[in-house]
Amino acid sequence: DGIKVSNTDELSKKGYDNKVILKIFLNHFFKQIFVIGYFNADPHPGNVFVINQEKIGIIDFGSVGILTKDLRKKLLKYFVEFFHANYEEAASTFIEICMGDLTDKEEQIFKFELMEFIESFYNKPFKDIYSSEILLETLRIGQKNKLTIPSELSLLFKALLPIESIAKTLDPDFSFVDSGLKFFDFDVLIDKKEKVK
Repeated sequence: DGIKVSNTDELSKKGYDNKVILKIFLNHFFKQIFVIGYFNADPHPGNVFVINQEKIGIIDFGSVGILTKDLRKKLLKYFVEFFHANYEEAASTFIEICMGDLTDKEEQIFKFELMEFIESFYNKPFKDIYSSEILLETLRIGQKNKLTIPSELSLLFKALLPIESIAKTLDPDFSFVDSGLKFFDFDVLIDKKEKVK
């Protein structure tokens, strides 16, 4: 039962508030990632159903990712920095996640290339920015600069692309950078790290 999350016309006919559905949807996946550590790695629109105004259903867990407690803590720090647009700090955390053993010069080159790419988005409206594409490009730049990317990290970043696509279907103006922090209390998780188990 339920309506495919991509069927916005049917959702409107039911009188559902798409932004309420969006908040439930994002909280569901953020909790999978940061609290449970076990996430659906293939969350495309055909696998997400709106049961009612307060409940969604997810099918097809054929592809999943598993995140250790330590990786979740580092990822939480990384995403808060990223969503706050603190990109240089996020780059440092990314190096830590990848356990990169870079020289000072190599670290500077990685950060320069990453910042140069991110700055190319500065003049675009938020609705035209896919933050998940920036994250995927971070993987490419990291690999180019001798960082060893954990397979779980690649899986997560790839999963964020359809998640953000669904979010933009429900709210065309959505962007993780502009709106991500409105949908999940990341700061509470950082202050109470025992929640990330």
